[in-house]
Amino acid sequence: MKLGERQKRRDTDQKAMDCLKRFFKMCDSLGELLVGIGVFGILCQAVIFVFFGKKLFYHSSGLWIGVIMAAAMAFHMAWSLDKALDLGASDAVKKMRMYSLIRYGCILIILGIMMITDKADPLAAFAGLMGLKAGAYMQPFLHKTAIKMGIKEPDPIPQPLPEEDQEKTETVGESNVR
Repeated sequence: MKLGERQKRRDTDQKAMDCLKRFFKMCDSLGELLVGIGVFGILCQAVIFVFFGKKLFYHSSGLWIGVIMAAAMAFHMAWSLDKALDLGASDAVKKMRMYSLIRYGCILIILGIMMITDKADPLAAFAGLMGLKAGAYMQPFLHKTAIKMGIKEPDPIPQPLPEEDQEKTETVGESNVR
């Protein structure tokens, strides 16, 4: 490999790493959740290759429809939580209930269409949906891995607020006086 080609490759790798850093910074734990969903989908696809070779397209398409639905649910949950945090407590609860009903309704409609048309496996789609749960369990591991790879910066050490410090010194001072 020539020197110019190596430099171009390094520049491309650096651009990809910068893109990953921006994505993880912008989405915080959502990016890690999506990576976990994707990893789960790839692992399930390997199982489909091994055990379901006869109807590979039927099962694979169901799986990836489920993985896409899991990713869409993750985006929608992040969006709805962001919206609900701007509301009061009772309004936020109402909105979150409405948003979760919308999510589950969409899932039921898509699974119903899959059952009626019989073009993709609804059970494999459900397995793909479980990628949301698997991604949530993988997120702490992926977070630590992203820090070790340099994609994310280490989490800051929480510092007490100034009024908390003052309250602690007052209680310590009072207990010494008695």
